[in-house]
Amino acid sequence: PVEIDPRFQKAVNALGDRWKDKHFAEFITKMGKLRLPLSQCYDVQIADLTCKRLNALRFSSKPFMITCSFNWPHDPNVVPSPYYEMFDPDEIKLPANRHVREERFEKNWSREIIRDLGERGMREFLRIYYGMIKLIDDQVGRVLESLEQTGRMDDTVIVFTTDHGDMMGGHGMVWKSTNSFYEEVTRVPLMIRYPKKFRPQVSDIATDSTDLMPTLLELAGKSIPPSVQGQNLVPFLTGQKNTSQARQFTFSERVRANPQGKRKVLPDTKG
Repeated sequence: PVEIDPRFQKAVNALGDRWKDKHFAEFITKMGKLRLPLSQCYDVQIADLTCKRLNALRFSSKPFMITCSFNWPHDPNVVPSPYYEMFDPDEIKLPANRHVREERFEKNWSREIIRDLGERGMREFLRIYYGMIKLIDDQVGRVLESLEQTGRMDDTVIVFTTDHGDMMGGHGMVWKSTNSFYEEVTRVPLMIRYPKKFRPQVSDIATDSTDLMPTLLELAGKSIPPSVQGQNLVPFLTGQKNTSQARQFTFSERVRANPQGKRKVLPDTKG
């Protein structure tokens, strides 16, 4: 159950009616306060399970690897109390480039949302998005605290990253699904903590998700297969290699799910 702000309920309903045959219609018609106990939220339960697993490792000396994969912040934009109330929409600073709207994206559905819901809708979107971020921040804190209690905090490689960002009103759009390649979608966090190997620093080299495998293999003392596409980030973070030797660019292509077939579809490819 989702409680929608009555100030733009009419606009949300209109979008829902227009997109009723689209699979993403509920993503916008369910944007608001999630009426669900915090303990029943998926990401809180994921943190619960991760903490439970870490606590079980307190009495083990064996190497371990845990993937803790959260869903938020992500559409549909809903968040429960107390996170929904944490950010006043009237006090939220809107993106400076929200009015820089390239015409080629004018019919993009992520642009239509902003156009129909207006500034009030954008503020509500950001209020919920920030609430989701704070919720995840708290869950990450719980996981790190559980890891610290094992006594193996400094002996563990910690990676925090994600697969994509969100336009968050930038260029008059929201969500990830645009035909664009803006920084709002592509410039995402990649934080690695391993005090045995790395000193605190900030790197500006171009990376992508394929770099994680060879980097973790290197840190685990394992050989990296020559066929691996990604770059090993360790030499750049330890100073063994100059950042000018790193990949200078990355790329992206749109792939459409094709669950009935063996191949993916590149919708923008001619032929």
